[in-house]
Amino acid sequence: MPSIVQFYHPGKEHGYESKSNKSIKEWNKSSHKRKFMKNSGSYIENGKKRDGELLFWGEWEPPSNVEDLNTGKGRAHEIFPRYLHEPFLPSLEIIKEFQEYNNENFKSSCQKGCSKSDESYQNTDPFVFGDKFLYALCKQEARPSLKKLKPGSLILFGSRVKNRFAIDTVFVVKEAIQYIPPDFSALEKLKSKEFDTYLNIVLRMTFPKGLKNNKPLTLYTGATYDNDVNGMYSFVPAKKYTDDKTGFPRINMPDEFYDKKNKHLNQYFSLFDDEDGIYEGQNAGINNNLNANFDFDTIKVLWTYITNHVLNSGHVLGVNFEMPEIQKS
Repeated sequence: MPSIVQFYHPGKEHGYESKSNKSIKEWNKSSHKRKFMKNSGSYIENGKKRDGELLFWGEWEPPSNVEDLNTGKGRAHEIFPRYLHEPFLPSLEIIKEFQEYNNENFKSSCQKGCSKSDESYQNTDPFVFGDKFLYALCKQEARPSLKKLKPGSLILFGSRVKNRFAIDTVFVVKEAIQYIPPDFSALEKLKSKEFDTYLNIVLRMTFPKGLKNNKPLTLYTGATYDNDVNGMYSFVPAKKYTDDKTGFPRINMPDEFYDKKNKHLNQYFSLFDDEDGIYEGQNAGINNNLNANFDFDTIKVLWTYITNHVLNSGHVLGVNFEMPEIQKS
């Protein structure tokens, strides 16, 4: 049976590279962070699928062009973005150089498993660019149950922001494919130009060629608007791009979501207290309900609640984001 997963990942915001280089953020070689981004894609508005430029929060560890934003004012538990990122890719030749750097860095710094030095070029997981969302590795070794999620499982990726759980990605599992890195032949069925790019900037960036006898992991594809599971699909809370130089905070669940009387909504989440906020949750980790199994109708109730909350908050549902293009310079 499928599961509901509250997935914490680091919530700090990426800025520019340095005081002398404020127009760009280079490929991240430090801890994971979020970016507030502009990118073309498809979205759902008033029940219809449309195309356009979107603003959204997410993870993109390759480089991006950066500009400053005005600081917005919201509720006490909200944080507005300070920077707007437009993601792009370096050339394939440079990506290969980065892979080789990671390979050498791995050999000199790693003792076991698939750990990396803090100076390695980071991967992006979950990955929302391309024809479908992908989640392939983060926390799977530490929490093996993450390797066994069934189709229809709901993964809510988010961060602890001002003691609230702020959602950036709603991931509905469509398919699970086991693979043993650095051998990615099991993923051959997903082969496409976009997936080749994903392999190069995520999986090959993470697992060196010389890795031996590594443990299996699971790559999950996300259900899409056109290929859903029980009427559910993956999405990112987004807004249509305008020239406004003020962004928007990540989606927080309303107070009623945390009311102890509403167990049908919050029984799967870290506990919440009016004074202390989220106290079971961490800055990065998984909640305590990972091993629980639920029927499709129960998961659909939660997915529908979150979807309606996102729409009622003035957002659209970003269901596809184009793969960023190569910027030759």
